[in-house]
Amino acid sequence: MATEHPETRPDQVVEEKIETLRRLFADAPEVGKKALDRVLSRLASDASSAPPPPVQSAGRIGSRLGKVSELTIIDSAWEGWPGIRSPEAKDYLAKYQVSAEGWYVANDLTVAETRRLRRIGEAVDEFLDKIGD
Repeated sequence: MATEHPETRPDQVVEEKIETLRRLFADAPEVGKKALDRVLSRLASDASSAPPPPVQSAGRIGSRLGKVSELTIIDSAWEGWPGIRSPEAKDYLAKYQVSAEGWYVANDLTVAETRRLRRIGEAVDEFLDKIGD
């Protein structure tokens, strides 16, 4: 007769693995124990946060994740390129763009938001310089 085992919950498996790690680090130097605590804290934080938004269409072509979309790079003028200021530039880019399979997002700020934050930072620095004199 087969013995029935209670089904193991995923959170129970995680707790067991964490306990195994803590036992492995029991004799570790203090710096190792602190590093383990930081890693476990970060993993718990990441696991409890909401998943990122799904990849969506960026418009006519390409993909977007949140506010950030693929980057189209232009290193020269190609035959038929109407120029960046031309009303036909968007059509030209859409016609020849190749969608990325993936791309790296360093932060979730748009270019405009980054420039705005830079201007604010410069203004704050100038203000602090003036009141510090």
